[in-house]
Amino acid sequence: MRSSRTHGCFIALGLLAACGTAQKWSGDKSVRPDLVAREISPELSDDDMRAEDVPDIPVPRQLRPCCAFGTGLKVTLMSVPVPGVELGNIVSVDDLGLHQFDNGAISIESSRPGGPAINDEHNGLIYTCRGGFIDTAHLRDWADWTLALGAHIARTLETGATIVLSDEGGQRRVVVAPVDPALIAAHGRRDIAVRLAQWIAFQLSLWHEIATWFGWSALPMFPEEASAFSPEDLYSNVLGIRIAGTLVFGYGVASEAAYNENMHVTIARLLHRLGAQPVEIGHDAALAVDGTWWDSGIALPAKQLLRRRNFSAGPQLTPWLVTQSPASSDFKAIVAAACADSGGPVTLSVPETCAGPQVPCSDIASVEITVSDAVAARGFPFPRLGDPRVTQADFPAILAAIRAANATEFGPDADRPD
Repeated sequence: MRSSRTHGCFIALGLLAACGTAQKWSGDKSVRPDLVAREISPELSDDDMRAEDVPDIPVPRQLRPCCAFGTGLKVTLMSVPVPGVELGNIVSVDDLGLHQFDNGAISIESSRPGGPAINDEHNGLIYTCRGGFIDTAHLRDWADWTLALGAHIARTLETGATIVLSDEGGQRRVVVAPVDPALIAAHGRRDIAVRLAQWIAFQLSLWHEIATWFGWSALPMFPEEASAFSPEDLYSNVLGIRIAGTLVFGYGVASEAAYNENMHVTIARLLHRLGAQPVEIGHDAALAVDGTWWDSGIALPAKQLLRRRNFSAGPQLTPWLVTQSPASSDFKAIVAAACADSGGPVTLSVPETCAGPQVPCSDIASVEITVSDAVAARGFPFPRLGDPRVTQADFPAILAAIRAANATEFGPDADRPD
């Protein structure tokens, strides 16, 4: 695995920081004069972030293609088995390679110009004793989204902004209202922008799962219902959202190269702290829940591959651990032994307030979607008759409808690990 300097990136979980003068996000590892001043003497430090100091970071346009839940998955195409194709899915921390911003084989729009010349990023499912399965593609995607959203918001806090995003099950946009300069002065541009970005990113990640449940797919010829609300999805998303915040507050994103390298280091450290297991134990963990959480007898892309789904919408998210599953097996015993001294599950949280404890994020920002005809045709539960628009305020009712449909198809316990 590529060696890397830690560069002070493992700081309290939060979000991103300023860098330099107003300019495009650069590809080099630029020096941070403000950090030098702060290290020489606290009296020389100036942690106030100005709008013109915030880098111009592009919104991600690609999706990392990973991973349906399970291991050794068979694949069909147009109901015909694809011979010789089997998706192992399970990887180790050492397999991940260097993080690369907006990396992915599936492009929602045309790819952004620039970026790294060498692609050695790899993704998969890693089993951790305290965080359950982690989908590293989800983690990386939502870290990148949080970074880009935070930069955009930080540049426009006083004026507000409407951020138009690519279609995903409908036309998406994020609307951010102007923030009172007195609140910015009291709480700091960085803190407000990071918390807003984390909250918005999680709402967008919820919509991604909702849209996937109702048939949206990045590849129209390959449905993805089998991946909607997979046991590890939302927890992995929040882990990436929180890591991005860490790097912002830790001044770890002065350039694209710095962000990529600091992500590389931080992902590995956090996964090890969560009790990341080698590939062999990861396989055993997946097999331990075969028949309860997923069904190895079903081939992708059939929706019935996934037997249990995690609909936890925060603000607190607790991971599903294999040791919670109801079935007893040698595989489960192996995982329990490997994780015996690890401690309990680590609960993560999503910010709900964004300018001090009295200002809910939803008072400042809104995620708005005009649902596509294709998603509507799949029985989407519109909250208002004749209105194709939804916001994050409608998500609880939509999730309740999905949970009920899931229980009807897979049983009353199909939304829990035990």
